[in-house]
Amino acid sequence: MSEKPSEMDLELYRLVENSPIGSWRMFTADKAGVQNYLKQHFKNHDNIKKKIKNAVDCKCFIEVISLRLQVIDYWLRIFLENALPEIKRDREFGRLINQAKDAGLPESIHGKLAEFNKTRIAAIHGFAIGTTSYEQIQEEAHKSQSLLVETITYVVNNSGKVVYNRDHLHANPGAMTIDVAGFCKNLAENCEY
Repeated sequence: MSEKPSEMDLELYRLVENSPIGSWRMFTADKAGVQNYLKQHFKNHDNIKKKIKNAVDCKCFIEVISLRLQVIDYWLRIFLENALPEIKRDREFGRLINQAKDAGLPESIHGKLAEFNKTRIAAIHGFAIGTTSYEQIQEEAHKSQSLLVETITYVVNNSGKVVYNRDHLHANPGAMTIDVAGFCKNLAENCEY
């Protein structure tokens, strides 16, 4: 005997079924690393936006870069899992972005992510010894927000499974069902990362 859908489930069904086909996508997250830590994942997901805002306000740009990298890393994991479910994901960010490129991430985004990764490495491992300046780190921290938006927007528009009725919706730990246009518009206009 299956459980009755919650009011939240029924609202999602209504939204999905009353939207044009292609408006909603479901993203699995079986291999994204959140399944065993869902409660903490959702708490941290909400908190990371506050941490990034605080780091920007305090001009702690190494922290900004580090936190935004974590958000991008998460979305690249989602992309790989949904674009190539059979892939064994690499954990190191440089290799992860190469895997994403092999899975269809455009060269334009890949190149920006590779440069961002070089900046991140220089900021974290080379600032004290002089391989970068804080001004360079600050510039990259500011640019990282638009790169984050561009990366997430690509992932949401180009992976996941199109859903248009309740039979397509299934729960698995960490899965997301997203109204693509609304999500991307909100991200572009109100990015909190």
